[in-house]
Amino acid sequence: MFDLEAVKSKKNLIRERDKDGSLIFKPPSDDTLYTISELKAILENIIGVEIPQEKTIVQRKHWITYKTLESLGYRRPSGLRTKEAKANKPKFRNQLMDIFVQKHSNLQVWNYIPYACERYGCRYVIFKVNDEKILGLLIKTGEELKDWDLTGTRTIKWQAIITDTTRKKAMNNVLVSEKDPVFSKFNLDKRDLEPLQNRINKIKETQKNERFLLKREPNPKLLVTIDELEGLLAPLLDTVIEYTSEKLLGQNFQASVAKQLGYSIEKGFSINSGQIPDMIHQVIETKVQISPTIDLGYHLPIDNDPLTFDWNKNKITPRDIRYVIALADRMKDNKAQVKGIVITSGEEFEEFFSFCEGTNFKVQMTIPNFDSI
Repeated sequence: MFDLEAVKSKKNLIRERDKDGSLIFKPPSDDTLYTISELKAILENIIGVEIPQEKTIVQRKHWITYKTLESLGYRRPSGLRTKEAKANKPKFRNQLMDIFVQKHSNLQVWNYIPYACERYGCRYVIFKVNDEKILGLLIKTGEELKDWDLTGTRTIKWQAIITDTTRKKAMNNVLVSEKDPVFSKFNLDKRDLEPLQNRINKIKETQKNERFLLKREPNPKLLVTIDELEGLLAPLLDTVIEYTSEKLLGQNFQASVAKQLGYSIEKGFSINSGQIPDMIHQVIETKVQISPTIDLGYHLPIDNDPLTFDWNKNKITPRDIRYVIALADRMKDNKAQVKGIVITSGEEFEEFFSFCEGTNFKVQMTIPNFDSI
């Protein structure tokens, strides 16, 4: 049970003190800190609320976050990724709270351990959603989350930085690495390949009966070389790509690259599956970079351990992958323009980019009885 008058008093104090939307990131105060029962009673009112469909996945998560904060009496912050917003873990310090929006039971917490001793009293607000609306609510303390983590594993996510030197060299240009080691995994000499146009014609013919050809295991006789990629992808310089979200930007660039190689990707279809490379059939990983920071996922390009996927019968490693990285500038009207392209094997990735320390990590847990929330 909770005191309705106490809730009203806290909400009124929050409204009085939150002049610019930054209060939620400030230290907590006893007279405005809601109890878990109070949080639950307030936030249950937004269960069943429909989520705007025109927004991207990230925008929809932010929409629910803003809805939550407004329900608690706070003004809308100027942003959720500002320096102030990123200063504390969990993020919403004034309520010792973090917010998660979940379609599935796999809870991922980035760059902090939610059940560390100093966070035992923190509250984790978990909304269950589908594509249309908010379905349910769960609030747990850090101490309770400790029982959810059955492995204690922290998974590192790697990043790299695009140096100013590389960006300048790549301006209106295609940079390529010298080494293309993937062919050695097939004991194939590149000089024995059929002419490029013959390979492209065979790719087009094969795809008539293989809709998802790009996700099939590599066919060494149909691989294009890094040198050939340079010529095939040069026409993409200065092209303009739709950019309503990071995901769509990446999909559109993938489709453009695929088309140059003889493949086709249906509009709105993504070949990303959480594995690398995204273009398995060509051992190519594509990225479009407006930011100088490249998210590399969980595989460091210079790693020499074979990728543990069913298709990888030839023990291909991240060093063998061909990375196609477009350097783009954001334009008006949700567009981005490709200004340069870097094509490099993982082995020579450091010739163009600088790796960051493995400081980004995630803690993964399964939410118990998620279906019943």
